[in-house]
Amino acid sequence: TAARSRGIPIIKYAQLVGTLMSQRRNGVAIAGTHGKSTTTAMCVHLCRRAGLDPSFLVGAHSEQLGGSSGLGLGPHFIVESCEFDRSFLHLSPESAAILNIEPDHLDCYRNLDEIVEAFARFAQNVDSNGLLVCNAEDRWAMEAAGEAKAEVETFGFTEQADWQAVNLCADRGCYAFDVRFRELLIVSTRLSIPGRFNVGNALAAVALAYHAGADPDSIAGALPAFAGISRRLSWRGEGHGV
Repeated sequence: TAARSRGIPIIKYAQLVGTLMSQRRNGVAIAGTHGKSTTTAMCVHLCRRAGLDPSFLVGAHSEQLGGSSGLGLGPHFIVESCEFDRSFLHLSPESAAILNIEPDHLDCYRNLDEIVEAFARFAQNVDSNGLLVCNAEDRWAMEAAGEAKAEVETFGFTEQADWQAVNLCADRGCYAFDVRFRELLIVSTRLSIPGRFNVGNALAAVALAYHAGADPDSIAGALPAFAGISRRLSWRGEGHGV
């Protein structure tokens, strides 16, 4: 190709992202079969509202964030991290999340065991002085997180989770809830995007943003203002009472 003839290196997108992350002091990588885009965008939103001004890459468009990527002046680089083609193994984040693990991308993996193994390697790549946030209620995510050298904090609805959502109250599909960290009340807040699943996503985003330096008051105010991302439960209108 023209690039090769000029001696210009040809690398994969994931390799470029890994290089960019290595140039930042605080890489944040969010992985999982489901919820990556929403959780990444939510984490960026929380950090922005806290004045941290992160750079970011999200795998979906966000009107609220001004697109799917952005360059901030702060030290954090928040990245949606995909397991396709094991691309997330190019990343060496300071902090990370594993939201869940299910069979997916079976054009790249022979079976679930290989997927879990890849996530375990992802967990190993988190800085030993950093943090891995993991879904306490996902067997395979917890198995992968067991390989981490970093501190592991869990999230979920179970009492055994470090980050726990309690006192859930639904209003037309959207939830108000309290966030506790090891029995300490961190915030009382609500979401404007629907679904209990998104409460779990919010727990992961809150944990990462909190450890990045976002204060509880800003988190409590920012979560209700999060508008979601394109093509994820997007509001299309109302007709005939539906």
